[in-house]
Amino acid sequence: MKKRIKIKFKNLAVLIIASIAALVILHDIYYVSVYSWISKITYSWTWYGFISFIVCVGILDLCCDYLFNYEK
Repeated sequence: MKKRIKIKFKNLAVLIIASIAALVILHDIYYVSVYSWISKITYSWTWYGFISFIVCVGILDLCCDYLFNYEK
């Protein structure tokens, strides 16, 4: 008999949200640091970019806490 794998859709949704937050963080860091070296144009934070970066860091922290402490 094969064991059926149960997918918990709440965990899947949290994982998708965490992935999106991580991609936004990587995008912001790329444009502020790496892209400036490549294009020789200095980019800096806008208020929208800085606030979205901070919000995504918070969301990613909450998602990681939820996923790593799920079994406990």
